[in-house]
Amino acid sequence: MIMEKCLVVKLLMSNEKQNAFEKNNNQGFSLLELVVILTIISFLTFIYIPSLGKTIEKQNLINAARIMTVNLREARQLAISEERNITVLFRRQRVPQEPNSYVIRYGPTETYKKIFIKSGISLVKTTFTLETLTFNTIGNCNAGTVILETPNGGKMYVIVDSVGRVRTSDVPPL
Repeated sequence: MIMEKCLVVKLLMSNEKQNAFEKNNNQGFSLLELVVILTIISFLTFIYIPSLGKTIEKQNLINAARIMTVNLREARQLAISEERNITVLFRRQRVPQEPNSYVIRYGPTETYKKIFIKSGISLVKTTFTLETLTFNTIGNCNAGTVILETPNGGKMYVIVDSVGRVRTSDVPPL
């Protein structure tokens, strides 16, 4: 008997809640609710936007280092397959002719490929003698590092060892 009364009370309460929900459902959102939601969204957006810019800058830096790595590996392979020395000339930001670029050459005058580094990324330094990397006919080369940098100080290193292996790192070589 008590169980039946409890069940009847629960059914009546659930019907009242359902009727109240149906009435409120037709009204939509109040102005206050919309203002609160828009305030929360705008607050989160202002927090997220600055970090998004840094993330994009970092990805552009990583991408520029990877593109350079691919091109240097291509130059090495070209030296081996063509059985001739291939030179890569790096042009830093301060160089007046075609700054922030590098050129892959068959010799002193014959250009194979010219690559410009993406805007916002600077080729700040190389450790190669005369900023020139040369692969010989078996793929060996003068070892060195290229340092790429963002305006906010992020750095990536493209490292070439004496046997011609090319790798990228965010840690400077020893």
